[in-house]
Amino acid sequence: MKKILFFTMMAGMLMTVSCRNDEKEEEVTSVIGNWKVQKMTAKGTFTSGGFPIPVPNTSSESACVRDSKLDLNADKTGFVLLKQDITGPCEEIGNDNFTYAYDPDTKTITAKYNGSIEEFTVSHLTNNEMTLKQVTAISTPQGIFNGEITLNMKK
Repeated sequence: MKKILFFTMMAGMLMTVSCRNDEKEEEVTSVIGNWKVQKMTAKGTFTSGGFPIPVPNTSSESACVRDSKLDLNADKTGFVLLKQDITGPCEEIGNDNFTYAYDPDTKTITAKYNGSIEEFTVSHLTNNEMTLKQVTAISTPQGIFNGEITLNMKK
């Protein structure tokens, strides 16, 4: 009798475990929206006057950076206004209209503007937050930055 009770209990436990879904379903979110930059982080090398200077994870949450925005519309058009003060005084480094495609499988946004194509990796996405990363080269009046830019944004 004890063996039957034991096996019945074990079978019940196995059924409970096998029927339970411990995997949380990933919330379906969209990149579409009006995004305001909260923080910009740069990591790479800044070259000025022919001299490379390492930029080790430098970030800014200044008013300059917070003036930046990214609008991604449902019709696959967008607008970006990007300002930075990581490499010196506040300066506008992007102010463009563009078209884009988003691939949720690779988590990549491909933007096309003025004959150029740029790719951004979406490393974090919720209904109200998005983090974009891009390996890039940016020319500024002070020099050229080569490395990775990360933008933390909120709707």
